[in-house]
Amino acid sequence: MTAPYVISSDAQWIAQARMGDAAAFEALLRQYERPLYGYIYHLMSNNADDAADLLQETFIKVYRALARIPDDVNFPAWLYRVARNCCLDELRHRRRACWIVWDGAQGAAMADHCGGADPEQMVLDREGNSAVKAVLARMSCRNREALILRECEGMSCEEISAVFGISRQAVKSMLFRARDEFRRITGDLGFDRLMAEESDRWVA
Repeated sequence: MTAPYVISSDAQWIAQARMGDAAAFEALLRQYERPLYGYIYHLMSNNADDAADLLQETFIKVYRALARIPDDVNFPAWLYRVARNCCLDELRHRRRACWIVWDGAQGAAMADHCGGADPEQMVLDREGNSAVKAVLARMSCRNREALILRECEGMSCEEISAVFGISRQAVKSMLFRARDEFRRITGDLGFDRLMAEESDRWVA
């Protein structure tokens, strides 16, 4: 009986995948599938079908690019950048780049694409209450995405800089503006008391 397929790091998975090991490539992507799906779901205005299609497109582009990426690549940041570019290309193609408030009715369809625990619930748990989502929905695209990468995905400024293709200092400035916008919209919507505890995490 074959032993379970286990490799200890992204670099090893990438090396094996480059040699044509399909199991290594599947294992590499499996650990990022759920968070990456949630990220794409946000960028595509919470559309489950779009997220599923673009997740697959991202994985195809990743597979085709494996031979060209540097050995010391920050794989998670690079992966999110590929996903981000896929989404922006699609949005530009449709000539729309609007963000809408979470539509919970679409969430049930997400489980069909990712299996196991409901990905929508996973994203909801990480984002907090509906007030937070309402504020995020009204933020500028770039600021909103920066906060999601920082607070939902837990990325460092260095990792976010790799996703956006900008300097670490530019990321810090963007996060400052994003948190300022978050505070302003919180006040404009009258959510100050309702989400005081939750918003502390987003604007700290």
